[in-house]
Amino acid sequence: MLHRYREALRHCIASESKAYGFTLVIWTSAALVMADRGLPGRLGALAYLGGALAAMSIVVLISFGGPEATWENRPMPRFAFGAVHVGSVVLAVLAAWLVGSLVPVHGWSFLASGFTAAMAYQLLLGAEVAFSIAGKPVPAKPATAKPAPSEPAGSR
Repeated sequence: MLHRYREALRHCIASESKAYGFTLVIWTSAALVMADRGLPGRLGALAYLGGALAAMSIVVLISFGGPEATWENRPMPRFAFGAVHVGSVVLAVLAAWLVGSLVPVHGWSFLASGFTAAMAYQLLLGAEVAFSIAGKPVPAKPATAKPAPSEPAGSR
């Protein structure tokens, strides 16, 4: 029974580790900026959200090359320490807190810290995951080209 539990726990950690790190970054950076700036109010909270969404959109465009790109999850053996995300979480929180503290306008500070939190975490997480890969990732399946539509007879 203990073996089954450990396998289940490993699965949970592996599948939730990125969301866990993102949650820590978003909540902690927002709390630190609020400690310095006070409550953001409705517009400040929406500005924080908008900053984070803008950052994620930019990261998606950079990493996938466009909004219509597709991907499939491939097995990627990783060392267990990579699930903790110490470096990416701590550095992203500090960056978002610093930016939120430096921007002089209250509402803009929340927009800038939300943007910085999401952007820094994703970029740092990519580096952290790259360092935690155990061996080579499983190669992607080759893309299959769509056959050209056949021309009707006599169209030339």
